[in-house]
Amino acid sequence: MIGIDIGNQSSFVAVVKDCGVETVDNDYSLRATSSVVAFSSRNRILGVAAANQQTSNLTNTISSFKPLLGLRWEDFFVLDEVQRVPYKLVPHPSGGVAVQVCYFGEERVYSMEHITAMLLTGLKVTTETVLKSVIKNCVMAKFQNANAILKNVKKNMATNVICPHFQNANASVFSAILEFRLADVEIS
Repeated sequence: MIGIDIGNQSSFVAVVKDCGVETVDNDYSLRATSSVVAFSSRNRILGVAAANQQTSNLTNTISSFKPLLGLRWEDFFVLDEVQRVPYKLVPHPSGGVAVQVCYFGEERVYSMEHITAMLLTGLKVTTETVLKSVIKNCVMAKFQNANAILKNVKKNMATNVICPHFQNANASVFSAILEFRLADVEIS
């Protein structure tokens, strides 16, 4: 079982290992992975690599997107963020918030939930590579000030992207993961 804590600036993945909790290192041997997703004419870039190229690809690098999850386009906070962020926020057809980017030379629109799912996918792939096993269970730290819509968004992302056996955690991921038994994951 793994635990995930998605932050506005950084994300962490932890695993129960050797009767303790160990933070999983990313591709750069860092424990913290930048909560950043970027798009280029050739590929999608996640985490540290996306943060590293932010100044050269400002309008196609999405960061600080967590507070926008589950919000409606008309929300006052969203209208304020439109003026603040360097990337282009647009209304999503569902009424939520989306971002418009240039990806493979085309203008594309992705919801904030889709951007978060991209980050989660990257965290999952990196973690499976490091652990040399398939993730079957996960715990995800509770989003601060989460409303019912945001809780459902998070559950849908985690269930569809990471694993079918998803659990919410009320505490930080590092303490919450201890509450659940390590199941279905063999660590070599």
